[in-house]
Amino acid sequence: MKKGLCAVLSLVMIIASFAACKKIDNERPTNINSDGDAYINVTDKDGNDVTDAAGEVVTSVINSDDQNKTDKTNKTNKNDKTSATNGNNPTLPSELDQIINAEDFNPIAKPDDLLEEGTTVAKKTTLREDVIGNAFEKKKYTLSMNIVGEDGEMPAMVVMNGDDFALSVDYQGMPIKMIIKDGKTYIAFSLATSRFYMETDEIIDAGEMTPNTEKHTYVGTSNVKDGDKTYVCEEYKTDSGLTVKYYFLGKKWVRYEAVNGDEVAIFKVNEFKDKADKSIFDLKGYTKFDMNAFANMGV
Repeated sequence: MKKGLCAVLSLVMIIASFAACKKIDNERPTNINSDGDAYINVTDKDGNDVTDAAGEVVTSVINSDDQNKTDKTNKTNKNDKTSATNGNNPTLPSELDQIINAEDFNPIAKPDDLLEEGTTVAKKTTLREDVIGNAFEKKKYTLSMNIVGEDGEMPAMVVMNGDDFALSVDYQGMPIKMIIKDGKTYIAFSLATSRFYMETDEIIDAGEMTPNTEKHTYVGTSNVKDGDKTYVCEEYKTDSGLTVKYYFLGKKWVRYEAVNGDEVAIFKVNEFKDKADKSIFDLKGYTKFDMNAFANMGV
């Protein structure tokens, strides 16, 4: 995916994959423990061995019968609201299974979801510049939208406040947000009974996280019909060759499409404001939880 193609999609993918940091690599060598069971070392997302609070390498039994026993030991009864505590970390509610077991959301739209070409308008328009350009330039705005994915839509909100950036999504009915501020990146999620956040070592440049990343060269304007509505569509090309279309209904920005070959990104814009909703950056009431320790837990 070329730089600048809706980097918000990359954020969504990172959020969707952070719970998968506990992986079993079938190509890693197996060992035999004192009970005669085959096991492998648990590794983090970078392939490094995970250790517990005592510094011991965490292992995973791969014999199916004994693995079931291990799973039952690690998981609490479904009627219980908590699961085992790991190290010095707080207890994580069992609702966390909602993330781990949720189906993946593919934020790449289908080409069939693109609106059809409209009727060309001879006169150049400047709606992108007039409606959203100033807010993008000042890096201060709140964008509420639905990300159109392969099999549905995901509600999301993007907030830019200077160098601070935040993305909030409703992932399988669970609010999750990624925050970049003070040179750090945070992932926070809200459960039915509590809220947690983790710091991640993902290197993310907040300046690349908006649809306005690259220089846009105006291509033309058209009137596009969508049901009983007629949009004014301004088309642009970026320096990397990305085709970008901004759709407006009157003075309101309502849709964004970006195409790079077979890759399609579509946002349905619900609301755009030239003010930053700073409340999204607040982690008050959240409990810090270590991401590596999270990988050790049998949830």
